Amino acid sequence: QAPESEYRSSGINAEYGGGRIDLWDCAQEMWLEMLRRDLSVEPGDHAVLLTESPGEEARDRERKAELFFEGLDVPRFSLATQSVLSLYADGMTSGIVVDVGEGHSTVVPVLQGVAIPSAIEYSRITGESLTFNLLSTLKHSFNHQSSVHRDIVNHIKDKLSYVSASVAPTAAEQICHYTLPDSTVIPLHQKTLNLANQIFGGREPLQESVLRAMSSHENLPGCNISLSGGTTDCPGFRQRMCRELRTALPAEYRPSNLTNSKVALGMYRSWVGGSVLTSLSSFARMSISKDEYQEYGPGLINRRCVMEQGYDDIYALYSLSGA
Repeated sequence: QAPESEYRSSGINAEYGGGRIDLWDCAQEMWLEMLRRDLSVEPGDHAVLLTESPGEEARDRERKAELFFEGLDVPRFSLATQSVLSLYADGMTSGIVVDVGEGHSTVVPVLQGVAIPSAIEYSRITGESLTFNLLSTLKHSFNHQSSVHRDIVNHIKDKLSYVSASVAPTAAEQICHYTLPDSTVIPLHQKTLNLANQIFGGREPLQESVLRAMSSHENLPGCNISLSGGTTDCPGFRQRMCRELRTALPAEYRPSNLTNSKVALGMYRSWVGGSVLTSLSSFARMSISKDEYQEYGPGLINRRCVMEQGYDDIYALYSLSGA
């Protein structure tokens, strides 16, 4: 995946807000450039599976189908929820997916390969909000809050930030140093790089969203929890989440497994699950051909439940492999 900053520098900015697309023409241009420049393929030669955020609106799904069929001329197109694909990457078809992405953060209960829309929890804790808070703390180190500086702070967050395993403060405050592109060296305090309070403290701690989602269905307590999204790769995130849930839950409700490293980094888990889904011989009936699009229109994407149709094949695949 090419860094977003590369597309900003080339004048392409789809302006994603909370997982939603605001500028569709720019989004189409970005998808086209990704396919041709980064993957070196022509859209018209390949079927496309596009991931989507949980709770995507019907009109947005239809617009995506329209752009890929009419704008990019793909022969076949399908949509799949990111959280469900993340579970598939772990060889699971049921569980709770905690997805802390750049622009949106969700806790999604999934049963037999289908997300439960009424039980989805949304959180304000996102990679973007964490970057903004860090930028506010370090604003004395920059002249102004330009997008270039946001990229630098985002790099600092990705490379140096962590989540402390305990709520207790460390005995000694440590300082590390970061060299800016202009060779300026800035000091970074350990407390500044610790994201624990922002994620697991404050008015809307992430673990409370997990608890609410877990209590929404009788089959969810004690289920597997899968971590997805780049923020969950932060050192200490998994351990702190385990600690918070074990503290808040009685023994019979505690998750049987919590993973974010079995197959891939959190930011790639949806991609891994998508590659599993598209490798199935039955993927053709989970997607829409261009002829079907032209006959029935973009509304067909909302009437064809991708994950429900693929569940039996995914379950059989992992049963045979012993996953």
